[in-house]
Amino acid sequence: MSELYTDVQPTTMLDILTITRMTFSNMTGADRQFTEITRNPIGRWLIFLSLPAYLSFSGRGFKVIRDGSIAGCAFLHFRQASAYVYNVNVNHRFRRQGIARHLMKYLETEAKRYGKSWMALQVDNGNQPALRLYENIGYRAFQPCFLYRQGSGPIHNIVTTGLSVESLPVYRGRGLYNRYWNIEQQAGDLWALPVIDDYDIKPSTAGSYFRCLLNGDEIGCARLSGSLSRPWIGLALKPAYWGHITTGGLIKLLLHEMRAVPESIELHLGSSSHHEVAARQLNGLGFQSRTVRRLLMLKSLGGD
Repeated sequence: MSELYTDVQPTTMLDILTITRMTFSNMTGADRQFTEITRNPIGRWLIFLSLPAYLSFSGRGFKVIRDGSIAGCAFLHFRQASAYVYNVNVNHRFRRQGIARHLMKYLETEAKRYGKSWMALQVDNGNQPALRLYENIGYRAFQPCFLYRQGSGPIHNIVTTGLSVESLPVYRGRGLYNRYWNIEQQAGDLWALPVIDDYDIKPSTAGSYFRCLLNGDEIGCARLSGSLSRPWIGLALKPAYWGHITTGGLIKLLLHEMRAVPESIELHLGSSSHHEVAARQLNGLGFQSRTVRRLLMLKSLGGD
């Protein structure tokens, strides 16, 4: 092993309690999801009791030893094409010393040693230090954005001539929606195709499905969430209709299918490329880009 990595060691069962305490100290306030769960005393105790078992059995852990103590740690879980990194932690007094970058490079070496050609991790969109680190070492967010709109605005003036949406039974709608979602990914997120099957990023099956038609021809499929507290539209279309003037009309028709006109709505598109071209058009209808709360970040190891 290179001299660069002589201070990186596998974690042991004796380290788990120390790492659990590190996790609470380092992630509280930095990771929004973790902070929200542990703010409740019951949630805090549930996490504290379950985290040691998760860390012990879900993957392989590695630690950096400095001054006789654990300065940082990270865990690795192998999937079919990738290695998934989680619980990256650096103790406060050891920060700004390159330990996280050092650990990530070591984990990438381990992943390649086991024949994996991709790395993946998740990070809170508000954790700017972590985001900067991962972006600087080559990680890229997968489908990070959706469009958000509040208020009624000018959408009611949109013309829907030639457009229609046809309600589908769940079993048919799910299959059609997934088919168009896959078409979008193949056309609009080609860079990530080798690894996306490793992660549960296909649309949820809940909600109502609608076939999207233009002059009687099928151009895509939509899904409406069943939640009135956080309503959203999922829209997957043929690439020829990304950014097309029909998009606003489809949204108007789909909003009409809801039980009540929502005060706000999220629009999730099937690929990053679709989002980029649609955002330019839909900005005029009151939509703005928002970033999802948890980012899936990917890195190819093929070029190293």
